[in-house]
Amino acid sequence: MNDHHPVDADTSLLQDGALAPTRTEQRYRAIVEDQTELVCRYDPNLNLTFGNRAYCKSFGLTPDELIGKSILSKIPPEEREAGIAHIRALTQTNPVAISMHHSLQADGSLRWVEWKDRAIFDEGGQIVEYQAVGRDITEQKRAETELLETQERMRLFIEHAPAAIAMLDTDMRYVAVSRRWLSDYRLGDENIIGRSHYDVFPEIPERWRNIHQRCLKGAVEMSDADRFPRLDGSHDWVRWEIRPWRHTDGRIGGILLFSEVITDRVNARNDLEEAYDALERRVTERTIELERAKERLEAIFNHSGDGILLVDVQQGIQQSNDTFNRMLDLGERSALGLSLLTWVHPDDMARINASLSDAASAQHPQGVEARLRRSDGTFIEVEISIAPINRSVYSVTNLVCIIRDITERKQAETTLKLMLEQEKELVELKTRFVSTASHEFRTPLAAILAATESLSLYRHRMSDEQISERLTRIGQQVGFLQSIMEDVLQLSSFQARKMECRPVVGDVARLCRDLVEEFDAQAEHQGRIRCDCPDTAVPVAYDPRLLRQAVSNLLHNALKYSAGEQPVDLQLSHDEQAIRICVRDAGIGIPPDDIKHIFEPFHRADNVGSISGTGLGLSITKQAIDLHNGTITVESEVGKGTSFTVTFPREPERYSAHDAL
Repeated sequence: MNDHHPVDADTSLLQDGALAPTRTEQRYRAIVEDQTELVCRYDPNLNLTFGNRAYCKSFGLTPDELIGKSILSKIPPEEREAGIAHIRALTQTNPVAISMHHSLQADGSLRWVEWKDRAIFDEGGQIVEYQAVGRDITEQKRAETELLETQERMRLFIEHAPAAIAMLDTDMRYVAVSRRWLSDYRLGDENIIGRSHYDVFPEIPERWRNIHQRCLKGAVEMSDADRFPRLDGSHDWVRWEIRPWRHTDGRIGGILLFSEVITDRVNARNDLEEAYDALERRVTERTIELERAKERLEAIFNHSGDGILLVDVQQGIQQSNDTFNRMLDLGERSALGLSLLTWVHPDDMARINASLSDAASAQHPQGVEARLRRSDGTFIEVEISIAPINRSVYSVTNLVCIIRDITERKQAETTLKLMLEQEKELVELKTRFVSTASHEFRTPLAAILAATESLSLYRHRMSDEQISERLTRIGQQVGFLQSIMEDVLQLSSFQARKMECRPVVGDVARLCRDLVEEFDAQAEHQGRIRCDCPDTAVPVAYDPRLLRQAVSNLLHNALKYSAGEQPVDLQLSHDEQAIRICVRDAGIGIPPDDIKHIFEPFHRADNVGSISGTGLGLSITKQAIDLHNGTITVESEVGKGTSFTVTFPREPERYSAHDAL
């Protein structure tokens, strides 16, 4: 059949000059017509000249419709160029070639067909015709594709497994290893597949070889901590488990090695007994009870220390391991058919969706952190590695998600961050203290030094009045320094929780009036404070020392940051639940950016200019009001003044007017 020529020697001539088929050609055609394979012929222009019944049926054409059609019309456009190149490569030296490509069927489907093309030459060596025999290999290609996808899935499981995993055959030669195995045992990118385990690690003790032999007979061996020799002669501490793997017919095909390097933890355990106990508990809790595996993929999937999910591209869970169920405390409930988003915190759903979509579309592993809800409503922090598997010819159909609980690590990070923030606040507080102290101490010290020097140099020339005046000035400056130190010590007591509130029943209205009289007695403040307080007693339980200092600080600030002629208002109001004391001035005001920091120690507003102060008064006031279970609020406008309102609770039914007097 392959040596057929377009004109046989015994061909007869018809009346119109056309060549009639001979009996030989008729027999040939009959044989070809009965073939189940696709048989056709086409001319050098690739137009069909013949097709048997199977060919016509496959492409939905009658013999008459077939003649003259291009063979390319039944080949997908993207494969035509390769098909033409294949045919044009036929020569007298190589007249026959085999190719595979898709063919468009009568029902519109695509089938894989293997074609054996032969070039037919005339006596002059010119191609006069081509003959092709096709065989449908679609099922074969599908089986090959499924095999490759299965192999790829297994490779991805091994590559992305967080534990060190190795698979060996019965001769102890490597069949597959994870990246973690190469990393943990310092093998770099060395290709050890096919090599003997004992050649890679020549220093393995005899007891390990005995363990391997027992596992090859069906035993399962494990250890929470064991010494494993390094290639450089030193040793690592490892936690390991070794178990046999079996073929589908039940025969043992080799062993699976699972290990985790725990050298750092063992060293820490040797140094700290308490840490050793904690580590041992964690290792025990995290030890995975592996079941016998019949397939390599099941052994890795079911015995991983991390939660593993197999999901489709619509995010439906097709398979989950026991670790995932324990991680979320699902008990007997099944996760199959549900979406991973069922357990994802609402704020993390967009990130999970994006990572799953990226892994499917880009066909590249993705990593994302999220929070998953346990059955009791609490959330755990997890790290999810997403990898595409089961790739078809055109797209990804499934994803594997490896989920690791990182709650403890996140808590440690949060604690460390909080400690760093507190350290930063302490440094800033120290800086402000040094700056304020150096500034506020400089003026009184300079005045004391000047007065002392003048007394030392010119005392014999001074009158008693001048000497007294300088001594008075020294006393005033010493008193100023003493007040600064008292403020610092009092603030320190507040922050060290050593200051206590010791309330007694008293008349808060009288306290306010007494404070106004004390300020009014000072010449520079005389007549500036307008007091709006009830004439009758206002009994309430408070600490006289703390509340007096708090209100005094507010009045002192209001007077200091207002011009000499501007009044300051002190207003006391109350109801059955609370006492309110308001101090209002028309002074320089507080810039908006400073208001949120105004109660911090040593903080002073940007617009205070040369007005002296330590920045401690409002901080002490806030601490004193807090001890009364009260609040202090501020309203201010630059250039127009500031209003501070102190509010703290009262319980009038507990006290009588007699108690307050």
